[in-house]
Amino acid sequence: MTAIEDGAALPLNVEGLRMVWCVPPSSGSPTVYLPLADAVDGALALFGLMPAEQVPAAVTLMEVVQGYARQVDTGNDGALLGWSLGGALAFEVGRWLHARRGVRPALVLLDTEVPSPAPVPDGNWFLHRFAVDLLGLPEWPVPEELAPGSVPPSGARATRERLERAWRAGVVPLGLGLDDVLTLFRRFRALVVALSAHRPSGSYPGPVLHLQASAGPPVDRDWSPYASDLRTVVLRAEHHGLLTSPSVDEVATQLVAWLEAVA
Repeated sequence: MTAIEDGAALPLNVEGLRMVWCVPPSSGSPTVYLPLADAVDGALALFGLMPAEQVPAAVTLMEVVQGYARQVDTGNDGALLGWSLGGALAFEVGRWLHARRGVRPALVLLDTEVPSPAPVPDGNWFLHRFAVDLLGLPEWPVPEELAPGSVPPSGARATRERLERAWRAGVVPLGLGLDDVLTLFRRFRALVVALSAHRPSGSYPGPVLHLQASAGPPVDRDWSPYASDLRTVVLRAEHHGLLTSPSVDEVATQLVAWLEAVA
């Protein structure tokens, strides 16, 4: 038995014959894919994989992968998709499905960096990335409630105070309670820590599409050593803009056309 409980996939739209299973990014929330679900306009049925309600601080990457993989109900006719770090997780979910079930669904990476072992960032970095990735805020300026040094010193107590201040100031999306924000942050941190010790150890035998953003930091996005059947397309967009208008429409067009081609 794994250390986390399995969730259940969330339907993101209600039309489409071919199923696409969307792996959440570091935020743990599949709702980031809702604009894409609208943009495919009934051509595909998108399902968001759900993270466990409670994720231990010391969770392993494979525990997260297995929790997602058990929600996937597909053969070679389906597809896995992941944006940002969600793409790295989708890659490992695909490898798990191939090893355990003998299937190799099409794999779609949306501007995904190749993971590599790195030191665990400090608390200020986590709060910054949480604000950018999970709350959908721009890189700069970071809200003063979450900015480094706004509530010294660092540590669990200071992190909670900064998140609570941001929540009370209305920085977080409407509808999220403080407990929700704290849970999301713990999940976010656990996943990033797990990924910081990971690098892909094998290749994926199925077809892979990587839609890269043209603008972004100089990081390793070359998945060719890990996918023999890889197609890479560079879109005029920035990393966080791929799933928002107008770039999401081009993502949808590329996705639908490629899945039809590899069917």
